[in-house]
Amino acid sequence: FLARSFAGGVRLAWRAERHRLARRGRSPLSIDNRLLQVFSFEAVLYMAVYAATGTAGVVVFALQSLVGASLLEVMNYVMHYGLCRRRLPSGRFEPVRPACSWNTQRLATTYLLCGIGLHSQHHCRPPKPFPTLAVPPSAPELPGGLFAMFVLAWFPPLWWRVMDPLVDLWTHPPGRPMDLIPDNRRRLHGVAKNRVS
Repeated sequence: FLARSFAGGVRLAWRAERHRLARRGRSPLSIDNRLLQVFSFEAVLYMAVYAATGTAGVVVFALQSLVGASLLEVMNYVMHYGLCRRRLPSGRFEPVRPACSWNTQRLATTYLLCGIGLHSQHHCRPPKPFPTLAVPPSAPELPGGLFAMFVLAWFPPLWWRVMDPLVDLWTHPPGRPMDLIPDNRRRLHGVAKNRVS
């Protein structure tokens, strides 16, 4: 997941910048390309770290960067696992609903991570200040706090055993035909699951 996420993020960012610049009649290799600006800034930053601390400093800086970026991606994985928006007949995706992301109201997550576990309302109402966020009744709840879920996510078979039944409850509620709701876990962990309606 991490490899796909990192590579896919760069690919999507490049595509978005290419389209944005094409609308302005600019080349994707121009100085206006935001992705190239970020890469240039990173190169300058690494050169400064090297000048100040040498090779060992660059290695430590690169490792801490990798850890930070990995934690962000693991959080995205945990907080969106198995939940997806339906494609409308128009080809666009449905608006973001509370059921599109997992939440947790555990005290450690709420206080140590500034309420980030109140995820659904953050997506549905982005301008709402964090202290006023709440979990809507129609939002799925993780079985543990984010710290516990991060650890669980590093052990995929255990993660799937805990989370897949919860995903089923939220994406295939009783009485609703399963073929109406896409199962994106096949894409998430490469395991095809047979489903019966």
